Amino acid sequence: MDGMTILAIAVLLYGALCLALALFKAPAAIWNMGKIEGFKKLFGELGTQVFLGVWGVVGVALGVWLLVR
Repeated sequence: MDGMTILAIAVLLYGALCLALALFKAPAAIWNMGKIEGFKKLFGELGTQVFLGVWGVVGVALGVWLLVR
């Protein structure tokens, strides 16, 4: 396993975590973290979910791209 494969797997996991957080707002421990609370104040609840969802899709797409190139 080379470095790019490890990076791709890490980015895929990060993207999946962002998507899960955006879709299910769980686990509550992460959803209630200070940084997420700041996003909720700035963007609102729905805006925060959209923001995290977009980052999740970007993360998954980048991870897949790194794996296939």
